[in-house]
Amino acid sequence: MMNMKLGEFETMIFAQGFLQCYQIEHLTFKYLDNQIIPLPDIFQFISLMAKHAPFPKFDLYFRKLFYPEWHSPEIGHQLDAFENIQYSLTKQSIHIWKTLPIDDE
Repeated sequence: MMNMKLGEFETMIFAQGFLQCYQIEHLTFKYLDNQIIPLPDIFQFISLMAKHAPFPKFDLYFRKLFYPEWHSPEIGHQLDAFENIQYSLTKQSIHIWKTLPIDDE
């Protein structure tokens, strides 16, 4: 989709739609627009995906974000609270991913 502005309502519509996709094994969602999404909306989206997504792997990437709060330890603590995800914060992006552990059988 092109030229779509995401706000709280739209991000939750995406999340709810993704939660209904039981046949997906690996979801990649990239938001690359310059439109700023409020930080609480991003965290709510991440929370829904981390806690309730039915697929074993996902990548969520939000680029061109300008949040001075990234430098706050609180952001890392909030993301660390999700047991099944890893993340990378850069100056202008956030990347969240979930993968299943590899079995050593």
